[in-house]
Amino acid sequence: MRALRLVSIGVALAVLAACAPPEPLRLTILHNNDVHSRLQPVSAQNNTCSAQQMAQNQCFGGMARVATLIERERAAATAQGRQVLVLDAGDQFQGSLFYSHYKGAAEAEVMNLMSYDAMALGNHEFDDGPEVLARFLRTVRVPVLSANVDSTAEPALRGLYRSHIVVARGGHRVAIVGATTEDTPSIASPGPRTLFPRAETALGPLIARLRAEGVSHIVLLSHLGLSRDREVAAAVDGIDAIVGGHSHTLLSNTAQGAEGPYPVRVRGPSGREVPIVQAMAFTRFVGRLDLDFDAAGNVIRAEGDTIPVVQSIAPNAAIQAAIDRLDAPLVEVRARPVGA
Repeated sequence: MRALRLVSIGVALAVLAACAPPEPLRLTILHNNDVHSRLQPVSAQNNTCSAQQMAQNQCFGGMARVATLIERERAAATAQGRQVLVLDAGDQFQGSLFYSHYKGAAEAEVMNLMSYDAMALGNHEFDDGPEVLARFLRTVRVPVLSANVDSTAEPALRGLYRSHIVVARGGHRVAIVGATTEDTPSIASPGPRTLFPRAETALGPLIARLRAEGVSHIVLLSHLGLSRDREVAAAVDGIDAIVGGHSHTLLSNTAQGAEGPYPVRVRGPSGREVPIVQAMAFTRFVGRLDLDFDAAGNVIRAEGDTIPVVQSIAPNAAIQAAIDRLDAPLVEVRARPVGA
């Protein structure tokens, strides 16, 4: 009988433990934006780095080094008991021969080798029309997001991207919601059947619905630019943090020439501060934002910085091999005279 009582007590304790609310979320977001096809390292002028510049240690970035840095920071955050998200805020397309030659296939292949949880649709993803973007969306295995791109009348894109995803982190449901600059029709080529309503119009009802459905934390993955991110943070309730792109803004507490602190903080409609981050462009920085929440789901700490992707970081071997293979047909193109 005593043994049965002990078993019953053990079962009861297990049930109570299973029903107990999870510990408050401690979330680390690793992010980049506006890669613009810079799969290889770049110079200080953000052009492809030459062999001479590489020999003189004057190169930055490159996706193989970005991958190494992301995995280093992921391991460090995990060792601290933190949950991790890895996000890209859009504009993988346009800016080097990799895009000119492969039209997004090279960027998709490299992204598929990395650990991204989501990517925002950027305006440059529309540069060559819906069909080129559709090929990318069918190839890339990373969820691509935008809540304010309406392609219901564009059959090439219908069903190939999402407004948001919900992921589990530390027993919590975390939504990642995408947004794209409304200027896309005037600066890219999305075609006449794809619409770009104002972000606030799309985000407000969606975020309210997600909160009503029990989503405890919401991150906006934005390709709107910093000034629009500020406006959205002030207008739309329920956003916990904004990871931004499009304006190529370097936010940092340490980097020379930064345009603002990391994070920028804007007071939202409910009075809570919304942290906003961005990490320049061209793979030169990876951002790390540490968010701590209280038991009610409120952000009580938002700290971090952008980390420079310097040449001393060893490139990820598998990703570097893929980039080298993709680069092989481009060597002859670079050597071809185009004028005299």
